Amino acid sequence: MNKSQKIKDESNVSQRKSSVDYDSVMKRQRTIMYKTRNDLLDGKSLDENVLIQIYKQNINDYVKENKKMDDKTMYRYILDNLSYRLKELSISSANKKDYLKQYADMAFKDKKQLLGNRFSEYCRLCTLKALDDGWIEEVDYLQQLQAAISGRSTAQRNLLYEYQREARLSFRDMEKSIKKAMIRNILLGEVSFGKDNEMIILYP
Repeated sequence: MNKSQKIKDESNVSQRKSSVDYDSVMKRQRTIMYKTRNDLLDGKSLDENVLIQIYKQNINDYVKENKKMDDKTMYRYILDNLSYRLKELSISSANKKDYLKQYADMAFKDKKQLLGNRFSEYCRLCTLKALDDGWIEEVDYLQQLQAAISGRSTAQRNLLYEYQREARLSFRDMEKSIKKAMIRNILLGEVSFGKDNEMIILYP
């Protein structure tokens, strides 16, 4: 075997190993996502207290990122995430975090009252939609990331390490996005019932 052929073979082996290493990152993420998704498809209901914790954390994150929020910005958040109909609450809007949380409590309670014993099913479908949309975006991002990182110079860099680091950050961001989308779907979704009382949801 001549030297150039040997180098070519070693390069092919290295590329195949890298491909497997990259795939293992996506496989780990897929395992986590599909476990959650399959539980929901099997009819596992979501704990309402967990949903309440999620929307309160969403609000905490939003207020933290928007420290100089005025009333206009706050009402925009309500219309985009909590309710299409603005109502004045009896509490002051001076403490915007508390105001938003009480608004979310009201919107959640209204939706629960509207749907009665179908509320759990509704929350499950809204969460599935958020999971699927989030995962599609994540897969697309990871594919683009792999192509971008593979094209970088190898000098002084561990490309797989960079990919794993970026993928971890991306997965964390996806989890946050899914939690935001879950609550938006639940609070802003419009429900109707079709043939055989099938639930039809128009998502925001």
